[in-house]
Amino acid sequence: HLSDQTAKTLTAASKIGGDVHVLVAGAGAKTAADQAAKLSGVSKVLVAEDASLANNLAEPLAALIVSLAGNYDTILAAATSVGKNVLPRVAALLGHLSDQTAKTLTAASKIGGDVHVLVAGAGAKAAADQAAKLSGVSKVLVAEDASLANNLAEPLAALIVSLAGNYDTILAAATSVGKNVLPRVAALL
Repeated sequence: HLSDQTAKTLTAASKIGGDVHVLVAGAGAKTAADQAAKLSGVSKVLVAEDASLANNLAEPLAALIVSLAGNYDTILAAATSVGKNVLPRVAALLGHLSDQTAKTLTAASKIGGDVHVLVAGAGAKAAADQAAKLSGVSKVLVAEDASLANNLAEPLAALIVSLAGNYDTILAAATSVGKNVLPRVAALL
């Protein structure tokens, strides 16, 4: 079943212009794909049915989207918990920083002092290169390790705690990852 959010996303995509392709992924995706193909403005439906996509987990969905991203100028997702969880991961894997990161940087600059940015995870180098170009950033710390590949709170919190002694203030973006990790960091400090 396609949600109202999907219709809103389709409307936004049609306003951007060009062909609109819809990706339907997950267990039983065929039914939703058939529905998507009937929507006005949809020129192509991509279907991905795989066991790894059955539970809408962010990492496999993000990997799938990134594998298709080279063919597209713009990628949109519905403003659902899944879309809000997946798109930041897609952006990071493609080397883009989120709006939440920019907001956190603004807050850090208002506090004063040097602003250091930690970029951690699989493919962190591309995002770190983007972070280094941001106004106000004096240093970028990069951590690429298999334990950080899925943004799991425990290894990320341990990394931040290992670096915390050098800092007076630690901020994180108001994302699901930031909201999951920082309380653990606080508890460990």
